[in-house]
Amino acid sequence: MSLPGIGPKMAHLISMEAFGIVTGIGVDTHVHRICNRLGWVKTKNPEQTRVALEKWLPKEYWRPINLLFVGFGQQLQTQAMKLFTKAIVSSKPREAVKLVKNLGANINAKDKQTSDTVLIWAIKQNKEIEKIKILLDFGASPLLKNNEKKTAKDYVEENSVLIQILSKKRKIDLVKEEQEKQEDEVEI
Repeated sequence: MSLPGIGPKMAHLISMEAFGIVTGIGVDTHVHRICNRLGWVKTKNPEQTRVALEKWLPKEYWRPINLLFVGFGQQLQTQAMKLFTKAIVSSKPREAVKLVKNLGANINAKDKQTSDTVLIWAIKQNKEIEKIKILLDFGASPLLKNNEKKTAKDYVEENSVLIQILSKKRKIDLVKEEQEKQEDEVEI
């Protein structure tokens, strides 16, 4: 079957949804990107990804993969903060944060309402020091400000118990980052 103006992805999706016939995998940019980041395929475009997936993925999974990965891909882009907060409170926070970050979510994304990053959220929620260290290990910036114009570093300094969070090396890194930022502002 061929329809003018309909590409492979839509043809496979129409076949599945309208007729209940699985003819192939509907691969869009989300499915393509996630499959490559997971290391399932090494391809340059969605059509190559579809062909590569169909070679090894059992046909019983062809239908759900599009729905699952498109939804997850959209969350990676628009709800990164939410994914990281779920990851950090999971039973295996280091592995969960690593997975979400490796799939392309921005660890410094801000909550739309509060402008909190996941690091500021974790500090405000009094999460265990180990969980906050995990966020720092994966690149969470303590210098990003929220609506209150406070950085994660400000919250840590306000709470003497949480000052333990930042190792001596991390404190040095913070000072360097602040100095570089101030130098950049002076140059502008």
